Amino acid sequence: MSIFVISDIFGKTPALKRLCDMLSKKTDIEIIDPYGGIDPSFNSEALAYERFMGQVGLDKYCTIIED
Repeated sequence: MSIFVISDIFGKTPALKRLCDMLSKKTDIEIIDPYGGIDPSFNSEALAYERFMGQVGLDKYCTIIED
C-alpha cells in the first residue's frame, strides 16, 4: 500500500520529510509538492504564497496532484 502526502505552499520541507520518514516504516510514502521536490526554504508565509501563486497556482497544483 502506498500513501500520498500532499504538501502545502511551503513544499517538501525538511520537517515534512522527517514526518514521512517516520510514517514510511510501515508503508511506502510519496510526497507530492508544487515545486518538483525542491525545498525553496521560504523565510515567510507571504513569500511562500507569492511564489506558489506566481509559479504554480492552484489549478496547476491540482493537475500535478491528479497526475
